[in-house]
Amino acid sequence: MRIRRRLAAVACAGALAATGVVVNATTAQAATCYGGAFKTEKDSGEVQLPSAGFYVTSTRCADINLKVNYSRNVRVCFYKSTGYLNYCQTSYTYAKSGQWNTVATDVKDGVRYRFNFQTVGSGIFTVAH
Repeated sequence: MRIRRRLAAVACAGALAATGVVVNATTAQAATCYGGAFKTEKDSGEVQLPSAGFYVTSTRCADINLKVNYSRNVRVCFYKSTGYLNYCQTSYTYAKSGQWNTVATDVKDGVRYRFNFQTVGSGIFTVAH
C-alpha cells in the first residue's frame, strides 16, 4: 500500500521535474490525494455522513481528510465488510472551517467508514480519502 503511494508520488514528481517544475514528494502526494476529493452535504438532524451506506478509502490517500464549511467536532467510525460497526474513534477532532483537516491517519485501502459528528447541524463538506 505505502509502496504504491510512494511510487505514484515519485512518478508524479518525476513527470513534473521533466517539465522544469520542482516539487517535493509531499506536495505530489497531497496533489494526488486531494485531486480525488468530492463534495457532499449533510442534512440537519443527522449525525452520520453518509446517513446511509459508507465511504470506502482509496489508494490515493493514507489518511481520511475533511474540509467543512463550519467548524465542528468529528470522528470516524469504521465498519466491517459485513456492514456492521467495527469501532469509532474514541475522541473527536476539531475540524476548522475552510481548511483540510486530517480526521484519521494511516488507514488501509478499501476500508468502509462514516463520519460521526458531535452536533446535528447541516453542512457542506469536501472529502478526500
